[in-house]
Amino acid sequence: MSGLLVKMVDVLLMRRSLFEHLSKRGIQCYMWVLNSEDEFKTAFELGATGVITDYPTKLRKFLEENSQYR
Repeated sequence: MSGLLVKMVDVLLMRRSLFEHLSKRGIQCYMWVLNSEDEFKTAFELGATGVITDYPTKLRKFLEENSQYR
């Protein structure tokens, strides 16, 4: 049952339209704790303002190689 709840929350909150809505209202959205390149990519493609990570060097390398997300 709790797995279903987590999946529903994920579907409702992880939408580009929600990030765009918040951004239009001046609300910055930071996602944490993301530690893989796939997670970084997903966050920035959704429209996150930034990412909190345990591996800042990995995030910096990702951003250097993917300038479209800066």
